[in-house]
Parts: sequence; C-alpha cells; structure tokens
Amino acid sequence: LTLADARSVADAGLTNGRIYGYRICVIFRDAAGCPRLTEGVTLTVTPVEIPKPVVDLIAVPTSDGFEATWSPPASGQVWLYHSARKPTVKLGKLLSTSELSTLGARVAPLGPGKAGGQLDGDPSQYRYLTPVTVNGSTAMVGQVANLSWIQDVGELDVVQDGDHLAVRWRWPAGI
Repeated sequence: LTLADARSVADAGLTNGRIYGYRICVIFRDAAGCPRLTEGVTLTVTPVEIPKPVVDLIAVPTSDGFEATWSPPASGQVWLYHSARKPTVKLGKLLSTSELSTLGARVAPLGPGKAGGQLDGDPSQYRYLTPVTVNGSTAMVGQVANLSWIQDVGELDVVQDGDHLAVRWRWPAGI
C-alpha cells in the first residue's frame, strides 16, 4: 500500500474482478506514552476495469418518441439519460453512479445497444442524450447526442445560375 495523501492509500497491481480485503487501523500513544492500536475498520473491494465511453450514439425521432442505438462496449452496461438542459459533463469524465441523476432522467433500455421511448414536454425543444457506461460503481460519460423532432428540409436542389446559386427545397409537413 502507498500513502496517497493524509486520508487515503493506493494499492497497485490488483486484478480486476478479484475480491480484496483490508483492515485499516490507527496507532496512537495513550496518556502514558505507550503505543496503542485501534480495532480499525474492515472493508472488501472488487476492482473493475474502467468503463469505455460510448462514442457512436445515434438518436432518431419516431412517430411516438425516439430510438437511440450504439455499439455495446465489451464490458459494463450502458445507461442512457435525457435532459432538456445541455449536460456540463464532457466525454471521458469518470463519475460515481451516485452522481448520475444529475444527468437527467434515465431512458428505458430496449436491448443491447438500444434504448428509447416517449419524452414529456415540448417536441420542438432539443433534447440531449447522454450515454454512460457503468461497471460496478464507476461510470464513464460518453459522447452526448442531440435529438430534435423538427424534421430536415427535403428534396434539396442547388443549381448554378451564372454567378449565383439557386437553391430549392421542400419544407417538412406543418411548417
């Protein structure tokens, strides 16, 4: 064990998935100056591989909500969160699972590499989808995707007319 700082130690060379046990005690001197050992505390830990972030999240609107897909990582589970607010966490940020509720509401999984459903609120409002790969109590933030129900223009056509460009398109229904 290596003293990391005044309140923690580090143990290197551990094997992921193996259980390790520790007893942490304090040696102090009593009123007579004799060294004494506290009973201490014990804990067991199981190190896990640091999760890999999802970097290929694709989200598309559907007639009754949305569907998101990604390549499942080799280890860990992907939890997807949605929010109307742009997340402040960045790709590659390590979080504890206890911090994940700050990312928004969790989206229901539909299977490996897939999640989706309906969202409450104004459908014209952007939504941000944040994938998080979870392994044990460690979570890795993936690439955030934007989701909008405003459809793109269609039948885009560009024609050069001398020194000018003429652009034509079809507006989406309802616009």
